[in-house]
Amino acid sequence: QNTLIYRDGQVGLRFPLVVSPRYIPGVKVPKEGGELGPLEPNIVPDAAEISPPVIADGEAKRNPVSIQLKIDAGFPIKDLRSTNHAITKKKISSNVYQVSLLEDSVPADRDFEVSWTAANGTMPSTSIFTEAKSDKHYALVTMFPPKGVHQVKGRMPRDVVFVVDTSGSMDGASLDQAKNALELAVRRLKPDDGFNIIQFNSETSSLFDSEQKATNVNLKVACNYINKLEATGGTQVAPALTQALANNATPGRLRQIVFITDASVGNEDQLFSMIKTRLRNNRLFTIGIGSSPNDSFMTRVAELGRGTFTFIGSIADVGSKMNDFFARIENPFATDIRIKWPHGMKVDSAPNVIPDLYLGDPVVVAVKS
Repeated sequence: QNTLIYRDGQVGLRFPLVVSPRYIPGVKVPKEGGELGPLEPNIVPDAAEISPPVIADGEAKRNPVSIQLKIDAGFPIKDLRSTNHAITKKKISSNVYQVSLLEDSVPADRDFEVSWTAANGTMPSTSIFTEAKSDKHYALVTMFPPKGVHQVKGRMPRDVVFVVDTSGSMDGASLDQAKNALELAVRRLKPDDGFNIIQFNSETSSLFDSEQKATNVNLKVACNYINKLEATGGTQVAPALTQALANNATPGRLRQIVFITDASVGNEDQLFSMIKTRLRNNRLFTIGIGSSPNDSFMTRVAELGRGTFTFIGSIADVGSKMNDFFARIENPFATDIRIKWPHGMKVDSAPNVIPDLYLGDPVVVAVKS
């Protein structure tokens, strides 16, 4: 089972097809005679299990896949499309379509993504899926954003820290997408906003020692810095996030951290724990870059960071995706959301901490009672 993604009127499904090499941080364990053995195991105990063999450069691609799916949306749909693959569509009814790859099979070298929107006036305001098992009752409740609400009145000044991955796995199109996204982002900042850029590979460095005002001079310096970014080395995420989370939000200002990466890392549990303990009043957003980012990791980071995850699979999508992303996070619709259950009702719900609500996003809560 997997929960569909809903944002700005579009419903989507992403199915991972790529097992990309993951960077395993750590140090080599010394052996007798001065040789170096395997990585020290405490940081990533399951390193061997998440490091499968890799096809050599020039070797023919393997792992062909065929995909067929039936979409029963529950409402009339339109604009059914796939970002990464050519597909065929067969309409069964206004609500139901059969989808398959245009080719019989394709190499598993990029994730499969399909999305659709509701026909005009057919999107429900709320959906509830329920199930009873033994003596327990389960429900998945989704409250969709109201129609006709386009912006929030008023605007809080922000301090935005951009954390960008410049490791070797980002070389080529991925880094080009990241640089384009980053430049679009800084150009949207207002004069009363503060900002900084932290880049990481095997080392961590930053544009400024601390957040600086988004003056014309500082924005020009930032754009020059972005243009010179190069991909090299490993993916040492922890020091970069530690630096970004070192400060807390100040009263009357939002502090937002935007994490741009393909997330090819193996020390996920270490990073999750660090975010839980150091987030405080910061908000952490993730932007996945490339045709096969580590979707589950990025989604979980955004959930723990009380932010959102945005996926950019093509350089052609950078402009529209980044404009939509910043239009949402510049003005939270509601913050510090809490659910109050009737007195005496014993209910377990997830997520434990509900993310802030941004325009175009739904509220999704899973319940057990």
